[in-house]
Amino acid sequence: MRICFLFLSFFISVCFSSQIQEDKTLLLQKGYEALVANPKRSEETALYILHNVPDQRSQQEAKLILIKSLYYQNDISRMLEQINTDSSDSDPESLITVSSIIYSLGINKGYYFENTSKNKFTHSFIKLYSSLDKKDKKNSMLLLKDLISKTTIKNRFALREFWIKAFEEIDKDQFRTFRQEVRKLMAIYKDDDEFRLMNILFSLKERAIVEARINLEKIESDSLEYSPNKYLKRRYYETLSQLYFDENNKVEYIKTKEKRNEINKEIEAEITKGRSLWFASVQRQNKEHTENVIQKSKSILWGIGASFIILVITLTIRLSQLKSRQKQFRLFQKKIESFSVKKNSQNIISEKTENLLLTRLNKFELTKEYLKPDISLQSLAKKLDTNTKYLSETINTHKQKNFNLYINELRVNYVLLKLKDEKIYRNYKIKYLADESGFSSHSLFASIFKSVTGMSPMLYIKFLNENEDDNEDGF
Repeated sequence: MRICFLFLSFFISVCFSSQIQEDKTLLLQKGYEALVANPKRSEETALYILHNVPDQRSQQEAKLILIKSLYYQNDISRMLEQINTDSSDSDPESLITVSSIIYSLGINKGYYFENTSKNKFTHSFIKLYSSLDKKDKKNSMLLLKDLISKTTIKNRFALREFWIKAFEEIDKDQFRTFRQEVRKLMAIYKDDDEFRLMNILFSLKERAIVEARINLEKIESDSLEYSPNKYLKRRYYETLSQLYFDENNKVEYIKTKEKRNEINKEIEAEITKGRSLWFASVQRQNKEHTENVIQKSKSILWGIGASFIILVITLTIRLSQLKSRQKQFRLFQKKIESFSVKKNSQNIISEKTENLLLTRLNKFELTKEYLKPDISLQSLAKKLDTNTKYLSETINTHKQKNFNLYINELRVNYVLLKLKDEKIYRNYKIKYLADESGFSSHSLFASIFKSVTGMSPMLYIKFLNENEDDNEDGF
């Protein structure tokens, strides 16, 4: 009887475990399938798995689904919160998936990307982008064929954003050369609406307008117009506006172009915000990494020193040297305590004075006096009717940076607005931009500009120009 009971328990346990496995697989499958068309649903599925399914593999896959669903919804800030900037413990699929998104956002520098770029796929795609940019057709063809041969149903999810960017790099002159390779890849992503839209754009490049119209009508327009996937909606209106342009339908072209531009502004605004958050996170990670290295070095040095002292104590006057060590340790403790007291006593500015100084600082930021090359902590303190100590403490506490970085970032933000709103500034030399914004040298300007935006001034200007309307209206 007991044996029968044990056998029955074992049988029920196996059946229950099998059912759980089937449920996990089905949930993950639904999460993947809905990603492009309905990322909101995929987000909900991923969160359910993360909260209710404990096994590690399901957790990893759900995390990737969550990251991509937030990316497609243009919720870049929340997406970046899900990414661990330390990639050392990430599995290969996670590295490829996340690095493809990071690169598509223009965040191709920093601690995370330096590690992920060692991955063979990431490295090969970066080489492909470079070859396409240089119009090196021979090398581009070799890289395309190699990467397409390695793209499978299994890894296409991880590589998707890399391929999206690769297609965007192929211009009209290069397209005919790579048409056969493009078709092979389209077969792999045949159920992906964004790739279907890109394929229609390729048809328009070949002036196959009727074919493009027929293929577009096969896609459900309602699902695209109301999709929470911002990137898919932008691609839809981009395709539609290009088709109207080629059909010489001026009214509809303008309408769809405006919708595309409106979505594009939303995406770019969130990406800019996301970049700032990412670089701040990377900066903290690098700082922590450096501090850990220093701490480990100190620990090693202290260990060596302690061993040496123990050896000397053993061979010489042990008791005398032990007392000396204890005395030195007490002195060191007192020094640390006095330093802590001194540090705590530094914040002597009253709340009322601090608030008044913050108000004056905010008014100062609305002026352009920070563009003056000779501005200094002393001159600004005098202007704000305070002393340098109060001003420095307020900037450090509330702006979370020192005075020089505070002024330089104001100057860079001034240049960013000029580049965005007044296109003539994009034609000026870097030295002119540096002089106008108050920097003492163009090299300092370029360095600060890159630390704020994550890219050089020239690359940023190129990025702005490429993200302007793809074609002039032509009417």
